[in-house]
Amino acid sequence: MQAIGNKVHTSLKILDKSFSKADSENYNLLIQLGLNGLSYAILDKKRNKFIALYKYDFQELIEPNLINDYLKDVIDQDPNLKNKFRRVKCSYVTSKNTLVPAPLFDESKLSSYLKFNHHIDKEETARHDIIQGLDSMNVYTIHRDFGNMLNKYFQNFQLFHYSTPLIEGVLSQNKNLTTKKLIVNVHPNQFEVLLIEGKKLHLYNTFQYYSKEDFIYYVLFVCDELELNPETIDLEIVGSLEKTSELYKIATKYVRNIGFGNRIDSAEYCFEINDLPAHQNYNLFNLNLCE
Repeated sequence: MQAIGNKVHTSLKILDKSFSKADSENYNLLIQLGLNGLSYAILDKKRNKFIALYKYDFQELIEPNLINDYLKDVIDQDPNLKNKFRRVKCSYVTSKNTLVPAPLFDESKLSSYLKFNHHIDKEETARHDIIQGLDSMNVYTIHRDFGNMLNKYFQNFQLFHYSTPLIEGVLSQNKNLTTKKLIVNVHPNQFEVLLIEGKKLHLYNTFQYYSKEDFIYYVLFVCDELELNPETIDLEIVGSLEKTSELYKIATKYVRNIGFGNRIDSAEYCFEINDLPAHQNYNLFNLNLCE
C-alpha cells in the first residue's frame, strides 16, 4: 500500500448542526469517487434532508490501482465515514462504460460490450447498472479490489457507474420537456454531453479536454454532428464549472441559450448546502434517485 501523506486536500466541509452520530443508522451515505477526488453527502432519511457535504481533492490524477489507498486514507481521517449508515450508495467515475438496450442485453457478455470501445485491463472487472426509465443497461469496469474495499468499510452498500445517477437525474428533471436540450456535466479534464427530449436520451458521450478550446470544440462538434443550431439549442451546464471560468466564457461566445442546472428537488437541503451554486454536486445528489 502506498503512503498517501498530504496528497489529499479537503476543499469543502459542510456538517449541519442537526447531525448526530447516534442517529447515523437513519442516514444514507452517498459517495462519488474518481481518480481526482472523493465527495460525499449524508441524507437524513427521517426528514428527507441532506445534512452534510464533504469534498476531498487528490493532489494529482491517480492511477486506478491506487484508488483503494486513497479511499482508505480519506476514511481514516474522516470520523463521519466510520459511522454505521442505513444505506451506502457509491458512484465510481470512469470513462469505460457503454449503454446497452435492455432487449439486447446478455449478462454473460459484459466484457464483449466494453471491448468495442475500451481496453479492459487484467485488474478490472465488468459490472452493470439498470437505468430506470430508459430501458437500458449501463455496462462499465471497476478495479477488482474496489468492491472488496467498500465491503470492508460499509454495510448495505450499492455501487453504480457515475453516469447512472447523471442520466436518471437528467431524465427525471426534464421528463415533460417537449424540445431538445443539451446537458453538459463538467469535471476537471472531462465532461459528458447528453442530448435529451422529454424521456428520450438521444446521445450520451464523454470527452477529455485540456483547454477551453478543446471544450468548445467538442460542444460544437456535437452540435454539428446532430444538426443542432448553437443559436437556438438550449445548453444546460451542471457539475464543477464556475460562471467565472474560461470554459463558461468561451461557451457563451458560441452558444446563445446557455444556463446552469439545478439540484434535484426530491429532498431538502440544509442551509449551508442551499447556499452553494445549485448546479454543483449535481451528480452526487442524484445518487439519491438510484435503486
